[in-house]
Amino acid sequence: MKYFIADTHFNHENIIKYCNTPFKNSKEMNEYIVNKWNSVVTENDLIYHLGDVGFGSTEELKH
Repeated sequence: MKYFIADTHFNHENIIKYCNTPFKNSKEMNEYIVNKWNSVVTENDLIYHLGDVGFGSTEELKH
């Protein structure tokens, strides 16, 4: 399968407030996104991430 995604905003504390999401903090938001992703996406899928991946260094964004 091919998937397109954008604006995951990993580690972005303020996006929670800006978008009025139900998360307590970015850690909780990150875990939710990763769990949802892993429930759908497989190793054989092709993902196009169109931008606004997240905040922080490459090391901070690794899951």
